Amino acid sequence: MDNSFHGRTLATLAATGRAKYRKGFEPDVPGFRQVPFNDIEALKNAVNEKTCAVILEPVQGEGGILPADPEYLKQVRALCDEHGILLLFDEVQSGMGRIGTRFAWQSFGIEPDAFSLAKAIANGLPMGAFIVRREYADILTVGEHASTFGGTPLVSAAALAVQEVIERDHLLENCRHQGEYLMRELARIAKPYGFVKAVRGRGLMIGVVLDRAAGPLSAAILKHKLITLTAGETVLRLLPPLTITRAEADLAVERIAAGLADFAATLDE
Repeated sequence: MDNSFHGRTLATLAATGRAKYRKGFEPDVPGFRQVPFNDIEALKNAVNEKTCAVILEPVQGEGGILPADPEYLKQVRALCDEHGILLLFDEVQSGMGRIGTRFAWQSFGIEPDAFSLAKAIANGLPMGAFIVRREYADILTVGEHASTFGGTPLVSAAALAVQEVIERDHLLENCRHQGEYLMRELARIAKPYGFVKAVRGRGLMIGVVLDRAAGPLSAAILKHKLITLTAGETVLRLLPPLTITRAEADLAVERIAAGLADFAATLDE
């Protein structure tokens, strides 16, 4: 998809829909084609008898915290079923409770044929997973694919502990509740500023969309001791921990408000 990000190995770079990440690693692995996200007609026009899979992020991360439209995903699923195409989800950023469900696809009412996980699956320790539907489980056999450090005992224990804590501490519910609260509060404090176009996202995967580069705003907020990121060129990205409390959310809003005021003041100079 356009504006997608799937990783920095050669094949995942070729799948990525942002040219700046592929620069310097050419030639691209052949066989990938990007189309506009959330545009079912563009996808229909791109599919042919040689198409084997559609790869997408249920919520684009690097592309600007842009959730897929639920109806679009249902149409993508139907299109893949019609043509015998695999539907693959990249949930490295949106999975493991980040948007309020254990796996992001669960909140959209459809099921992919396979999906990838990493990052939060072991709470920052190096681990990834590729989960497939049972009917495709025998495509790879033992020894056909491996990684040097994959599935070590320490990391596997950490991954199990992550699952236990998500259940024990009701982190999925916390993600949904705190995410809804943060988005409301962010919209409120952003209302006076014309350079803020929207607040969007799902759960605790939140983007503040600007009409200009978001880097200077992120820097202004950092001066108030809150770390934020950018997503794309014009989106401020917020990825709070799933354990965030209401008091911590209020503190974050307070510091973002201070950063917004400082940033706005520079525009008036």
